[in-house]
Amino acid sequence: MRLSYLAVAAVLLLTGCNTYYQNQYQTLLVRTPGVENAYCHMYTQKNQYLVLSTRHIIVDRSRYPLTVLCEKDGYYTASVIVQSHFSAPYAPMNIANGFVGATYDTLSNSIFAYPDTITLILLPKPPQKLPPEHKPYVVKELEPAPAPAPAPVKSAPPPAAADKSLNKSLQK
Repeated sequence: MRLSYLAVAAVLLLTGCNTYYQNQYQTLLVRTPGVENAYCHMYTQKNQYLVLSTRHIIVDRSRYPLTVLCEKDGYYTASVIVQSHFSAPYAPMNIANGFVGATYDTLSNSIFAYPDTITLILLPKPPQKLPPEHKPYVVKELEPAPAPAPAPVKSAPPPAAADKSLNKSLQK
C-alpha cells in the first residue's frame, strides 16, 4: 500500500516537470495605417522600447501590460494599453503541465504573450493659421528740401550811394 502511494506521488511529481518551453521574447509589429515612420514608444513596468511604425521589434514577454504611444509631426498622439494573455498553445497543456512546470513557465514569463500586431490610428491635426506676413520695410527717398529764399535786406543803401562810396575809395 505504501508503495502504491509512493508510485502515485512519483508520477504526479514527474508530470510536473513537463514545461511549456517558449522563449521569453516575442516579435511584435506596430502599425499606423496611412502614416509611415511614426515614433512609437513602448513601455512595460520593467522595460522601454522605441520603434518606428511598420517595423518589427523584439520585446520581452511579460505579465505586465504594454503601453504603446505613437507620435508624428502634424498628427495627434495616439496611445493604447495592451494586456498580456496566456499563449494559445499553453492552455491545453496546462492540465498536464503540473505545478512545477507551471511555476517555472510563469516565472520565466514564457506563458505570456502580446498580440502579434498592434494598430494605432493617428488623426491629422487641422491646418494651423500662419502668423501674418510682415511686409518688407520700404525706404522712401525724400525729395530735397527747396533752397531757402534769400532774406530781404532791410537797410541797403541805394545803388547810386554805393557807387559814390566806391569811387571815393578808389580815388584815394
